[in-house]
This record gives sequence, C-alpha cells and structure tokens, in this order.
Amino acid sequence: MSTRRKRSQRHFVKAKAAFGRIDVVFNNAGWSMMGDTEGVPEDVARKLFETNFWGASNVSREAVRFFREENKPSGGLLLNNSSLMGITAIPGMGYYSATKQALEGITQALALELDPSWNIKVSIVEPGAFATEGPKKLGTGYAHPAYTAPTLPSVAMRAYLQTGASIGADPVKAVQRIYDFSLLDNPPFRFPLGKDAVGAIKAELQRIERDVAKYESWSEGLEFDV
Repeated sequence: MSTRRKRSQRHFVKAKAAFGRIDVVFNNAGWSMMGDTEGVPEDVARKLFETNFWGASNVSREAVRFFREENKPSGGLLLNNSSLMGITAIPGMGYYSATKQALEGITQALALELDPSWNIKVSIVEPGAFATEGPKKLGTGYAHPAYTAPTLPSVAMRAYLQTGASIGADPVKAVQRIYDFSLLDNPPFRFPLGKDAVGAIKAELQRIERDVAKYESWSEGLEFDV
C-alpha cells in the first residue's frame, strides 16, 4: 500500500473517531500550474499527476471503502472536485487539464462499478474560475521558447494572469452551492459550477456532436465480410 493511501486512511480514522460516521467526502486533492505542453518538464508533469490523479484516486477508494464497511448503515456521497478542464482543455494548462480528465474517467468507472445496495453516490464538481488566490499564484509557468506570438491562446493567458486581476466569481457563494448540492437525495453525476463552466462545457459538447455527426457514416461497413 502506498504512503499516500495510508495517509488517506489515517484521516478517515480520525474523522470516524470525531464524528462516528462520514456522510460526505469532498475530494479536493490537487494543485495547478501554467505551461505550454512542450515546455513543462516531465518530472513536474508527473508530480502534478501524482497529486491530482493518484492522490484524488486514493481518497476516492478509501471513501468508498469507508462508506461501505465503516458506516452503519452503509452509504455516503463522494464529491470529486474536477474542473471545466475535465471536459474541455485550456491552452497553457494542458497537463492540468489532463489530470482532471483522468480523474473524471476513473471517477465515472468507479461510479459504474458500485453495488447499488451500498447506497453510495458519486458526483463530480466541475467549477469554472472563482476569485481565489490560486489563479494569481500560477505565474508565467513553463513557457516554451517557440510559443511567443501574442495571438497564441497560452501566451494571452499568461499575460492576463500577470496583470494580477481578480479572476472569476465569488468562491464563498460557490461553497454554499456545493453544500446545497451535497444535500440532494439523487445528485447528478456531473455538476458544472459557474457560468463560464456551463458555457465552455456546452460548447465542447456541441463540437463533439458535430464531429460525430460529420463522420458517423465512416463507421458503416467495418464488419467482417461473410
């Protein structure tokens, strides 16, 4: 068992000792960074995956085990905190986007694997930008020397962050919405949060639908000849 997995278990033990059971786990293991995909060193990208994917996965696994084996009666809600980038990638944050898309994949598989009799619910929160300290700390990140044209999306994003502008909506209100969501009897699997998240995800779904429709016929006639 990994050190991270053991650390996750210790926190659940402490929570049980304090409260007797755990009904909701908000899984927010993660950090972020800027960087052109060609510019981010491999060791830095791997560290990002170590926390955002493996760290969050370990918490997810322990949450499900706890809900099933420790809670009496069994049950609980796992809320994995993703991002709008879990659905649509953002230039200049490719590896961060990849970690969130990997988290969405493992979370969806986990949700489909659960026995309904365990009464465990799994949802993904997909926030947009909120005015926390996070965006201000991203800085210039790892810029590749080939990506200098000011019209490039990643360059524009870096320039915007360097202005120190307050980015996004009110995080206090977002927390209240997440809390309200946790009280739903039957929460949906995905919960986009913020107008920018809703807009970006809708646009990505439209792009996917167009691509599928345009080349749907190419999947005809691929069966083995009899």
